[in-house]
Amino acid sequence: MKSTKQLLALLVVVLLFISCDKDYNTIGEGLVNETHFNQKTDSDSKIKTTQHVFGGPVLNEIPIQSDNLSYNTLGYYNHPVYGGTTANILSQVTLSEYGKDFGENPVVSRVVLSVPYFSRSTDADAGTYELDSIYGEGNEINLKIYKSDYFLNDFDASGDTQHYYTNAYNGSLAGIESQLLFEQTDFTPLSSEVTGELVDGENEKLSPRLREELDVVDFQWMVASANQSDLSSASNFKNYYRGIYFKATNVSAEGVLVGLNLSQAEIQVFYEYDDPDGGIDPLEGSVKILFSGTKVNTFENSFSYPDMPGGSHYLNGGQGAMITVDLFAGDDIDGNKVSDKLDDLRSRDILINEAILEFYVDQSTAMGNELEPDRLFLFDIENNKVLLDYQFDSTSENDTNLTQLNHLGKLERDASGFGVKYKLRITEHITDLIRNDSTNVKLGLVVTNNVLAIGSSDLKTAVVIAPSNDIPSDRETSIETIFSASVNSHKGTVLYNENAVDEAKRIKLTIYYTEENN
Repeated sequence: MKSTKQLLALLVVVLLFISCDKDYNTIGEGLVNETHFNQKTDSDSKIKTTQHVFGGPVLNEIPIQSDNLSYNTLGYYNHPVYGGTTANILSQVTLSEYGKDFGENPVVSRVVLSVPYFSRSTDADAGTYELDSIYGEGNEINLKIYKSDYFLNDFDASGDTQHYYTNAYNGSLAGIESQLLFEQTDFTPLSSEVTGELVDGENEKLSPRLREELDVVDFQWMVASANQSDLSSASNFKNYYRGIYFKATNVSAEGVLVGLNLSQAEIQVFYEYDDPDGGIDPLEGSVKILFSGTKVNTFENSFSYPDMPGGSHYLNGGQGAMITVDLFAGDDIDGNKVSDKLDDLRSRDILINEAILEFYVDQSTAMGNELEPDRLFLFDIENNKVLLDYQFDSTSENDTNLTQLNHLGKLERDASGFGVKYKLRITEHITDLIRNDSTNVKLGLVVTNNVLAIGSSDLKTAVVIAPSNDIPSDRETSIETIFSASVNSHKGTVLYNENAVDEAKRIKLTIYYTEENN
């Protein structure tokens, strides 16, 4: 009897074990093979793009504010697709010291101009550098530097800040070239280290720059007793010595355009004066003229955009061309001013994993390679601000060409170095549109050589975009400001748009998302 009870107990335990094991396997199979979520891809959203040209034929030019740039460019550059650009600079100047006592019988003995280029060190021990922000390296221009008598106003007639634009200096140019200080008919920026002499006669090694001796006769005014009241304050000096003008003229079809670091530029005026202690040898001092205050870059274009099929758009910097992008264009059957496509995405409980906007290069027209910009800049053009993805991008490097790479990816190139496409991640922007029902604003696309330069520049004439029947929510839009990230960049490209004959090369928005499987 006891054995029978033990056998029955063992059978119960075995049955319970088998039952539990079966239930476990069944639950596991459901988790693995019957998931409640699906990973999906959507790439059929309709997109509409529009071309805007700022630097076209003279009568159609739209000047861009250029008194607020992060740096200034000088020279002549002939882009093989768009044509030539001449860049000149007018800068206010200040003194390193006002009300200076020049001593007894002062005489200007030496004057040194020093204007650094933008460069990066390649070997600190060897003193070698690579120039940055340069177009047409190795070519030449005729460079002239003038004292200018043109007065750059701080305020306009209404009391607002005075703006200056890429086309001219708001009226008469009288006094721009009042006195020639320097000329070099075969100027080309060199990447070599230069030697500078200090007041005490010691030498110092300096990064690549334009460094030249100027005629002392042109600066004797500095120590003349009759001018000391003009040198006593910033306001007096600004009216007395109104500025320095850099003028470039092309001497060949190619030319060279270079970025100048005027924030570190100077004209150092050395002078000698009698030793107050009666010594025979004169003493030496110096004062610096600094390139601070208002600086205006002008661009004179000889652009002649070639005729192209309707499937491509121009995109170039300076006073060049921009593209506006409208996402989720298309049908609006219910008439609620939102495209049916966007309505559908908003009506579903989806999680956006990634959203990528792709632009393919029209290699047949772009004539690319090193002439193509590595980076594009995409922004909310209606509110003149960066997208959420820019704020969320944590990639950061000292090299501006290697930052914001998650959002504004670098140009992908083929084995020959020619551009293929740009991939811009706009995941946060699309999430905001779909999950938060935010306004589907127009986006502006420009070229840039510095994605961190996010200042803005006004357009002298607003660009008015009429409503489009292809965009349900569209209304007349007036664009008065663009990001100045493009104004310093003089590279350009040609991009396929939504009408490209080759469907694989059309602009495309791909959304990767997760959706519950009901």
